[in-house]
Amino acid sequence: MEILTYSETNPFCGIPQKKINNAIEDIKNVHLNPKTGKLSADGATLLEIIHRYANANLPVDYWFLEMDKFEGDQSLVKAYNKCTASIKDSYNKGMSFCFAGSHGLGKTLTSACILKRAVETGKYTALYVNLTDIINLMASSSSVDQEIKSEARRLLLSVDFLVIDEFDPRFMSTDNATDLFGRLFEPVLRSRIQNQLPTILCTNSTEPDSFFNGALKQSFKSLMKKIETVNVLGVDFRK
Repeated sequence: MEILTYSETNPFCGIPQKKINNAIEDIKNVHLNPKTGKLSADGATLLEIIHRYANANLPVDYWFLEMDKFEGDQSLVKAYNKCTASIKDSYNKGMSFCFAGSHGLGKTLTSACILKRAVETGKYTALYVNLTDIINLMASSSSVDQEIKSEARRLLLSVDFLVIDEFDPRFMSTDNATDLFGRLFEPVLRSRIQNQLPTILCTNSTEPDSFFNGALKQSFKSLMKKIETVNVLGVDFRK
């Protein structure tokens, strides 16, 4: 059986190949018919789903976690249900959220589960990235191939469902870094909102636009009005 790999053209993909292989082996151990050497229909479906998760750069931690047992802030459950009731409608409407709250409250879990529902349809593309992923790639020196940067920007602009996690000022250590990122990302966010592409921001800041200055701050403030902000409460339940 051919080993499936995530897209080599996606510069954001960082899922270790061994993790993908291990998941495939687990599926084969349960669903492979030893006599025919073929997977059952359920096994083939699971194999394709793992492939889609990896292509979307979904962290392995969230591959097998679901919202049905989530005991955190129910505002996240409400947002999840609102977005996944009809993935088609959510895409057509460009349904977007900003999940704002402290660490360990379920923001990433909710976002990852929304992306899983999107890619499981087989009709939509999705991408999960951290703010540092974008900064390291888009704001790096000329040592990074320009074609890679162009492909990264194209993905951020055009992928059907996008999650940007850790959208926080602590990853922008100087005013210059903040300004550079703002100038790189503001056109992306503006384009996605104008084209009604679902976008989810996860932040530990109650005012994620506050760490920009001047015209950029005003622009982000205006753009954020187009995104439904969900203020997440509770305690870190990862412990």
